[in-house]
Amino acid sequence: MEVTTKIGAFVAGILIVQCWRSLPGLPELLIALLIIIICWLGKHWRMMFFVIGMIWVSVIASVRIAEQLPVHLEGQDISVSGVISGLPQVDGRRIRFDFSVINNTDGNIELPERLRLSWYNTHEEIKPGQQWRFTVRLKRPRGFSNPGGFDYERWLFSQNIGATGYIRKNPAPQLLSESSGMFNYTNWRQRIGRYLDKQLGDSEFLGVIKALSIGDRQKISQTQWQMFRNTGTVHLVAISGLHIGLVSGLVFFLVWRLLARLEIKYLSPSSVAALCAITAATGYAALAGFAIPTQRALIMLMVAMICVLRQRHNWALNVLALALLVVVIIDPLAVLSAGFWLSFLAVFIIMFILTGRLHKSGYWLSMLKVHCLISIGLAPLLLFFFQQFSLIAPVANFVAVPIISLWVVPMLLLSLIISLVAPESAGLLLEGALTGLELMTWLLAQLTEIDNASLVLPAPSVWAVLMASIACLILFMPRGLPGRWLGMVLLMPALFMSTDRPAAGQIKMTLLDVGQGLAAVIQTSEHVLVYDTGSRFSA
Repeated sequence: MEVTTKIGAFVAGILIVQCWRSLPGLPELLIALLIIIICWLGKHWRMMFFVIGMIWVSVIASVRIAEQLPVHLEGQDISVSGVISGLPQVDGRRIRFDFSVINNTDGNIELPERLRLSWYNTHEEIKPGQQWRFTVRLKRPRGFSNPGGFDYERWLFSQNIGATGYIRKNPAPQLLSESSGMFNYTNWRQRIGRYLDKQLGDSEFLGVIKALSIGDRQKISQTQWQMFRNTGTVHLVAISGLHIGLVSGLVFFLVWRLLARLEIKYLSPSSVAALCAITAATGYAALAGFAIPTQRALIMLMVAMICVLRQRHNWALNVLALALLVVVIIDPLAVLSAGFWLSFLAVFIIMFILTGRLHKSGYWLSMLKVHCLISIGLAPLLLFFFQQFSLIAPVANFVAVPIISLWVVPMLLLSLIISLVAPESAGLLLEGALTGLELMTWLLAQLTEIDNASLVLPAPSVWAVLMASIACLILFMPRGLPGRWLGMVLLMPALFMSTDRPAAGQIKMTLLDVGQGLAAVIQTSEHVLVYDTGSRFSA
């Protein structure tokens, strides 16, 4: 418990900095170092780790801000060479990709290490790992500042992208090299994507298959996204903790059972199985391009498997806290992501409701209980981030999770492996995975026909979310604890938030930045009018 509280203090220090209007300067950091020394001498460990967390995120954020494009370089033509990283995104007449800078023609120019570039009206075949020389026109990261909208500038900052821009036609872009050893796993991802394009053609499930195999969700239709959102199953169409845990758990179980039967005395079945599970999980995470959710899941798995390798019994909460610590040390700005909170909270809820209970339910009843309580426990955060949560999510996940976990993903991964040696057999397995997706989609479509399947509410305040989270912990306590019903009282502020409406005879007008021109939102006591929504950039 002592370890968990220290890690909690470190994370709290990181969080408090997110509320500041500006980052601390050198004098403030020196004062913080003095406080750390005083806490260390007085053995005030929690306060010491709290201040260390503040310093750590402040230093990382300051470095990232310093690496952003200088203001005087905005709008200038700059010649730069570098490597294409990640999977390029094709959007109509534009290809967009991340670009890792190697050098530029003018050695006096300080450019960010990572750019996000758009290439318009090109027929070039863009591949990860290619080295190009471009003439680019850049601008500093920025996005719209509309209330309730997606904060693109914050997302770019969390992804360590120091500038965005587009490629100039003159002088013509020059391909310097076809491949770079740094991004071989990304080349494999693109090859798999092309293989799936060839095998599935215009199948409506191509986007979902790509999402589950290589983490590419570009071709999932808006209709499919809406269905997944309404049923609370969006997490199933991304390579996340669920899928990483599934693959590693299956490998661990198979290897452990095999070695236990072989009875090889000089090999520890659990240790070998743990190493194989880490290898399998790392390979699957690489297929997803080591996206942030897969990084978190991989780190959590590695922490758990290291405990197995060391043959030490650790409290589950300590393992989760250690994984949290590793994640925020590697990237303290991960706390800006909604997925960060949802993934760790989901794992915590599973641990909380399945451990330390005297009465054990049957397997299927336990699974239904887990899905119901996770949906309730995540509801406050879902309302805070997205102002929406699904009322049918427990039933939808109870149906969809086994189909995806035990049917679609295993057959899909096996088909990709077998395609290297036996393409015909791989095609049969791929058809089996498609059949599973068709069944799941049909079942989810039936559930979405239910009236009021999802609930849309105003975003609750931070305090309401904290109270609702405490309420969920109280409600999830073991049976027999007196006063559990009081948790319902703490839920009320999050569920019954009211929005401020103008008084009768008055209006409230809000101007929104929509990229080209402005949109006006006019609210009265009974109506809302949106005038001029801007250009249509995509579907």
